[in-house]
Amino acid sequence: MITTRNVCRRSGRNAVMTAILYVLILTNFCVAANDGAANAAKCQFGKPMRKQVPAEPLNGECLRDLVVHLSKVLRVIVDDELGASSFQEMIDKMEFVNVSNSLDAKLTVLVDKFNNKLRLHVDVFKQVYEVIHHILIQDPRPAIYSSQMVDYDMMELNKISDICTDIMKELTMQLRGQEWKNIHILPIKEPYTICGPPTLAHNIGPLLLSQYCSKKNVILLLEHGTFMSESDLALAQITAKTIIDMLSEADNVTVVGLANTAPLLCKDGLLKATDINKFQLIRYIDSLTRTDLNETTKIDFRKLTQNLRDKVLIIHLTNKLQTTSEVQRIVELISWELKTYLKTILITDQQPSTIKKLSNDNVLILPTQNVLGYEIGKLFSCLQCPDHYKKDFYVSDPYIEPYSKAMTISIGQITKTALLSLDIKLRDFLDDITYFNAGPNAYVIFFDNKGVVWMHKNFPRIEMIIEQPLKVHLQDIENIDDQIVTKMINEIQGVVDVKTKLGEQKQYRWRHLIYDDLIICLVSTTNEGILPVARIVPPLPANILHHRLDLMLQTVIDKNTLCVYRNKIVTLSTGVIYLSPWCFQSPMEQLKLLETGSAVNVQGYMAYIKDVTGLLANPGLHSSVKPDVATLAQVLEHFKKQHVESSLNKFIIRRYIVSTVSGVLEIFPGMVLDSSFDPKRRMWYGKALEQSDKIILTSPYLDTGGSGYVVTLSQTVKYSMRANGNTDYAIAVLSMDVTMSYIMRLLLEMFPFCHDATIKCFLMDDKGYLVSHPKLLEATGKIEQQHLTHKELLVANDILNHGLFAKKKLCANYLDGTVQRYYQFNTSLDDVLTNIAHGEHCVRYQVAAVPGTNVFLGVVNVTTQCNMLRAFCPCSTMDHSCLNCKSMEQTSCECPCECSLYSSSCTQQNIDNLDSCPPIYEHGSSLQTSWIEPTNLKSCPSIDCKSYTTEKDCLGIADCQWCHVDTDGETPLQRPFCSDMAICFKGIFGSLIPYSDDSQSTDEITVREWSSVGPVAGGILALFLIVGIILFCYRLRSVHSGLEHQCLHLHTSPDTLRMTHIEGDPEPAELDQIKNNLDCLVRDNVAPISPYRVSTNYRRPPGGDSDHGYSTMTPHDDSEQQTFASEPLLAVDNSVESDLTKQSDIGVPSPTTYLGSPHHVLAPVTVHRDMETNYC
Repeated sequence: MITTRNVCRRSGRNAVMTAILYVLILTNFCVAANDGAANAAKCQFGKPMRKQVPAEPLNGECLRDLVVHLSKVLRVIVDDELGASSFQEMIDKMEFVNVSNSLDAKLTVLVDKFNNKLRLHVDVFKQVYEVIHHILIQDPRPAIYSSQMVDYDMMELNKISDICTDIMKELTMQLRGQEWKNIHILPIKEPYTICGPPTLAHNIGPLLLSQYCSKKNVILLLEHGTFMSESDLALAQITAKTIIDMLSEADNVTVVGLANTAPLLCKDGLLKATDINKFQLIRYIDSLTRTDLNETTKIDFRKLTQNLRDKVLIIHLTNKLQTTSEVQRIVELISWELKTYLKTILITDQQPSTIKKLSNDNVLILPTQNVLGYEIGKLFSCLQCPDHYKKDFYVSDPYIEPYSKAMTISIGQITKTALLSLDIKLRDFLDDITYFNAGPNAYVIFFDNKGVVWMHKNFPRIEMIIEQPLKVHLQDIENIDDQIVTKMINEIQGVVDVKTKLGEQKQYRWRHLIYDDLIICLVSTTNEGILPVARIVPPLPANILHHRLDLMLQTVIDKNTLCVYRNKIVTLSTGVIYLSPWCFQSPMEQLKLLETGSAVNVQGYMAYIKDVTGLLANPGLHSSVKPDVATLAQVLEHFKKQHVESSLNKFIIRRYIVSTVSGVLEIFPGMVLDSSFDPKRRMWYGKALEQSDKIILTSPYLDTGGSGYVVTLSQTVKYSMRANGNTDYAIAVLSMDVTMSYIMRLLLEMFPFCHDATIKCFLMDDKGYLVSHPKLLEATGKIEQQHLTHKELLVANDILNHGLFAKKKLCANYLDGTVQRYYQFNTSLDDVLTNIAHGEHCVRYQVAAVPGTNVFLGVVNVTTQCNMLRAFCPCSTMDHSCLNCKSMEQTSCECPCECSLYSSSCTQQNIDNLDSCPPIYEHGSSLQTSWIEPTNLKSCPSIDCKSYTTEKDCLGIADCQWCHVDTDGETPLQRPFCSDMAICFKGIFGSLIPYSDDSQSTDEITVREWSSVGPVAGGILALFLIVGIILFCYRLRSVHSGLEHQCLHLHTSPDTLRMTHIEGDPEPAELDQIKNNLDCLVRDNVAPISPYRVSTNYRRPPGGDSDHGYSTMTPHDDSEQQTFASEPLLAVDNSVESDLTKQSDIGVPSPTTYLGSPHHVLAPVTVHRDMETNYC
């Protein structure tokens, strides 16, 4: 029987047990909470300076510890594979001496070399003129050609004797050498003839104008009323644009449409004839249309000329024989205050006999068979200034020569019987400036008496410029006061200490050349140059070779040491030496010798380098080359050893080292490099010097050696200059190329959580460009120059709120007239960045700097389904234009972009205090090495890709690719496999790798399981194939015949205009149309067309990238349609036209074209990819 007492006891006991259970549960919750807080606190270094979500462990480890581990692994890889530590120890034990002369001596040597160049060119004029003078003074002969232009090399084809034939015969018989073949001769008595190479005669007009007043005031009055026909107006517009193009920056000009239908471009005065103003005036001229209104212009011409002090030249373009009352009124108004001259350009179709009496120095009658620039130049003869010194010869401004597409200058001379003009490639003239080296604290500038810079350390190499650049002024690019520039122009020589507008202290020393308009200025931050070279040279390996292995085939070299890799000659027995242009005392002369393909020159270099007696003469190398070759060669044996023994060999493409002093490069495996290759202008080199205490990883680029996309790891080797306060000086840069996929493989092996479907691990550099990211491995994904803002919108939007980590910056690219916006991320970050605390996050991320490198490790966890439309980070797919050029907010996400540096107003905005953008990194070459067909050489050892049966094993293997997409670029393969990359580029079956030029067997394509074809079906297919080939050949012949027919009937006078900004064949009509398309140049802050474009030979793969690029710091880095050359192997095929050029209507826009939107976007943009932008 249960009593009440027992019940009470039992219930009390249960209550106690329940209370104890509650206490235990609460205790466990508290312990768990404390453990979680402890882990979070453990992963947060110090007190966070931002209100951010606490960093959480990743598989039990903190990201801060993971990046330290990654840093150690990268350090070990660089040390083991490149021998960085052992080579550094060797350098530390060596003694170095500074071989740099004093800066004053350096400047003197430079000036003397340029003066000698000018004297040699002037001597050509004297010799030519002495030879042909007796021909020029003869009576003129009847014109054989209309506006003829006769090439010296084609004279013998003409049975009819003319003046050019006589000139050619005399010059051939009496002159030696080839330089005279670049001279143009315009006989005064036969101004319709130009003897010499093909030319548009664009320098004839500026040459004539150079002998008149240095500051000319020109007003163009253009009729476009009822009495002007459409054809008359078109010819008047062409002529007006030609006049504007002839003027220099010292001149003032304006254009007035007399029919009063278009507002004047600037009502307050004449415009300086700068590039930007010329573009605007040309756009204004093109806007003039024929009108039925003949209203009187209401322009206040006294106000327009109120600031002028010198003579005014008015040129009236009309088809009326009599001057109109309106023009007479304008002349009277202006002549009230200023000396005024009226000249008329008369456009008429009347018979020459009717109007011949009107032709004089005041009237130019069009059309004319004479050279247009010559006829226009005569209209300026009234502008004679008594204080203007007439020089013996004149040097033109640099321009793009339309036929060779090379930057050129013309040295001109005016005599009583002829105008002589000698064309000189600017790269040959300025090679001593381009490759000047006095250490990291000094550089040289070449500029003229207008303050226009011809060459600067922040300019690309001259040979890389193939479009007319904008003129860059010294005060802008150097951020110095105008008075300093004026002082350098007015004084023959001098030295001045300057504090720039950016606060930098510099010393400028300058001297004028014998042609007083040209000036060389040496800029330094120290009192002497620094070029350390080893005092005691280590022994040089006996078997080391010059990189021109193709030429070595002609010598006694053991052919068994050579092999063929993707149709390129390679040696695995030794490293090779590459003597870059920096190595030579006269770079362009030596480059021309190498391009001739002579083994004698190569043998001469190697004999001098290996000579230990000191008896052999120097073949033209700098004194630092020989000791540098021996010093760098000490690491080649380590390269060779690692190539054989390293476990990472299957991921490494090549290893190389370059001297910062001489520019010598040594590489293993040995291979042939392009003779124009400049290692000092490569990304891996520039970034290594910029951050000399870090291991550098570049963003992926396409290897022209045929190994797909690669990433370069580089590190500097330094020497402590005790004489300069123990300053560390970079002696060399060690580098190696690894496959892009290897970097991802390394992350996956080190951090298993990166395999999770919701997690993405990536590496980005200090500018935000991705080094590794899962999306870079996608078959149809973009790869080169992909920014964080392209692939991780939500992360980019959030990360900009970390003000101490991410900064948006500006720099000025004066050559193309743009302001570049870019990101700079703080590599000294010692904490882990996470999401800003406020708000909900469907994406969680952690980012931390990898110590001792230029990269950051990022981990992204997509926790929920994200609405990507909420992320606003605009990126234009048509160009690089920013969404809003009027403001730049630090926390506003946008892709790296650009705005116009100039405005469309009469007065340009102040562009002071803008730092000049860093030098442009090169990724290709326009030159081509002649190759010898290596038919008798064995093939190099290759990796058997088929031995890797899984995607994991295939990932990152050199020359291999996991082939998983069918030929259409979309359909997955039923049986994916590890394939040779040459036939499955980016994982797309049948997609050939660019640059490889691979002639290897394509057995993998034929072996793939296709349904069998029987004999009957095979015969039918063969029949169709034969018929198809016949039809194709017939069609091809028809097309060629049609083109021949068109070419025979296309003829336009080549002497009508000075043409710039061209890409296609330089026919004047076509070029004029191109100029018409420049009217978008400064409209609504639109950036002008890029002045340089690297010739591209990249074949875009099926389903591959079509990205035009987004890089703001390196315009040549940002397009996968460009030549992304192997580092250091360069492209050797220039036959493929850029896809973008093919798509272009005008032939000018390029992978680095900067054409902006003429519209302001007012509505929020919700589309990230394929955002359309209207332009031009």
